[in-house]
This record gives sequence, structure tokens and C-alpha cells, in this order.
Amino acid sequence: MNALTVTAPTSNRWTTNMASCNAQTADRYGPDPLRPVDKPLAWAGPDRILLDDVTCFGLHRWVIARKNECPDQVSWLLEAFKRAGNADVRWRMVWKDDGYWYLWIYWKE
Repeated sequence: MNALTVTAPTSNRWTTNMASCNAQTADRYGPDPLRPVDKPLAWAGPDRILLDDVTCFGLHRWVIARKNECPDQVSWLLEAFKRAGNADVRWRMVWKDDGYWYLWIYWKE
């Protein structure tokens, strides 16, 4: 009997497409929508926290934005790795035409 090999299509990890980030972190039962940059949940220095939640499926989601430059991704990723423990932390950096850089960080419990 021959073994059947099934391969899933791979995606580019370093995408800069906001729609792709939305689709990859989408959870139709997610508790919170992404907040507008002028009304963040909180400020962390020059960074604006737009989303910080855990969905009913255990997906942790953070979205951090900064105007005209990248958010402090090293600090945010270190904190995410500490909180996630052994979970696989994923992240994307996205630039939009509104002049903001968005850092999407997510992991599953």
C-alpha cells in the first residue's frame, strides 16, 4: 500500500498585507474589534495598544501601532514569549497608508 503525501500550501511569513494579517488572526467569535488609532486601549510610550484580548478558543491577540516608525518590536515580542510559555508566538509588521506601522502578535494557548 502506498503512502499518500498531502502538503498544504505555504504562505509568506513576512507579508505586508493588512488583509492577510486580519485573515490570519481572524476569529469570528473574538471578543474585541480592532480599535482606531486615535482611541487606543492604552499607551506604552509612543506605542498605541489597539487590541489585547483572548478569544474563546484561546487565541491571544495583541495589536500595537506607532506613527511614522515601527513599534518597539523587540520589547513586545520578549513580553509575548514570556507570557506564551511554550506556545508558538507569531507576528507580522504591517505598514498602512495612514502613516502607522502595526505590529500584530498572536499565539494559541
